[in-house]
Amino acid sequence: MSASPASGVSEALQKLYRRNVHTIKLDLYPVRAVCEVLGDPQDQFLSVHVAGTNGKGMVTEMVGSVLRAAGLTTGVYSSPHLIRFSERLRVNGERIGDAALLEGMDRVEAAVSRVMAEGVRDLTFFEFTTALAFDWFHRQSVHVAAVETGMGGRLDATNVMIPAVSVITSIGLEHTQYLGSTLDKIAGEKAGIIKPGRPVVVGELPDEAMEVVARTARKLDAPLHIAHDLVSIRRKNQQWSGQTFEVSTEGGEQGLLTLPFLGPHPAQNLAVALAACLVLRDQVGLPLAWEEMLPGLGATRLAARTQLLHTDPVVILDGAHNPPAAGVLAKTLKECSRNKPLGMVVGFLSDKDPGSFMKRFKGQLASCWVVGMDSERALQPEDLQRQLLAAGIESEVMVDVKSALHKARRWAEEEGGLVLITGSFYLAGEVLRLAEQGELEDFVAP
Repeated sequence: MSASPASGVSEALQKLYRRNVHTIKLDLYPVRAVCEVLGDPQDQFLSVHVAGTNGKGMVTEMVGSVLRAAGLTTGVYSSPHLIRFSERLRVNGERIGDAALLEGMDRVEAAVSRVMAEGVRDLTFFEFTTALAFDWFHRQSVHVAAVETGMGGRLDATNVMIPAVSVITSIGLEHTQYLGSTLDKIAGEKAGIIKPGRPVVVGELPDEAMEVVARTARKLDAPLHIAHDLVSIRRKNQQWSGQTFEVSTEGGEQGLLTLPFLGPHPAQNLAVALAACLVLRDQVGLPLAWEEMLPGLGATRLAARTQLLHTDPVVILDGAHNPPAAGVLAKTLKECSRNKPLGMVVGFLSDKDPGSFMKRFKGQLASCWVVGMDSERALQPEDLQRQLLAAGIESEVMVDVKSALHKARRWAEEEGGLVLITGSFYLAGEVLRLAEQGELEDFVAP
């Protein structure tokens, strides 16, 4: 009896994860060469290319949701995955299946072998996954795909595309060892996704970053659209389950929209995503009716973005992992909690700055539990505890994520507090995996 696709997927993925997974090689030639062998699948469908320091994941999902609501065969390529690899590649909301995944990996592997025989280097994990996504989207006859960059833009593997619309959500200091140590240098990398003559939509950018993006757009004769010039967003209310917005466009279209996310970022991301959809409709000619846009946006779901796991006590899961995101998250929780004490379950990768991250919660933080994660890049709990103590934050090391979650819930019940789980998408993935396996039935709301 032959092995089932599922039995082969695990082995194939383990091999993929070992493919230079921690190596970042900023060079488009290898992935371009592999895509050429595959028939340049990235050129066989329309695409929306989304870059940005923060917000790119949410904007990618929002645009994909609108495209699906309009009845278009829609691909979404995003990262990272939280529970399973197939979350990264979806068509019409459905993850790639085991058989298709194995077939696609074989096709890309064969293409890699062919270019390596000609002297081209091997692909990294992200490059391989990107080629796999493009190839699968083409074979699924995708009409349009929303594609999120991995890092930067100019030399990101996804940048072998010529998108119908480029999107830059935000620009801040990140990955400075690869992208540059100043905002203008990072903006130059993000602006690398702008293509000649193709429209670009941008969110709220710092002045020096906007100058770089605008200059690049002018040089490439790419129409530049600032999201808030096209769209007006006003929040009507916010509660733990999400926010309701009044939405209007420069063309006079109006409506109400509810999203299951907290804080200021959803409004900013909503403006960028909606502006991108308006440009797709008005300049690219996609059949996107206004009556489909708001329901499509309202159907957006994104795990680990101020995700409400439990209501009594309140438990929030968020993948924030840098100090600016922590600052926004701290402010949001303060607005919603009415000064309830805050308990945090945290885990970080070793290249992060947990001390600076956690300082954003000073004045709110009442208790903290630190955990390790299932990643060789994870900061060990004892090291994390030492770093937090150096930042003036006391914490308790827990033996595993599950025990930390249960202790945090008991604390919240006794103290009338709320719980935030944050610091890494790896940690968020472990929490969601425990919930999926039924190991947190008294913790996670149905």
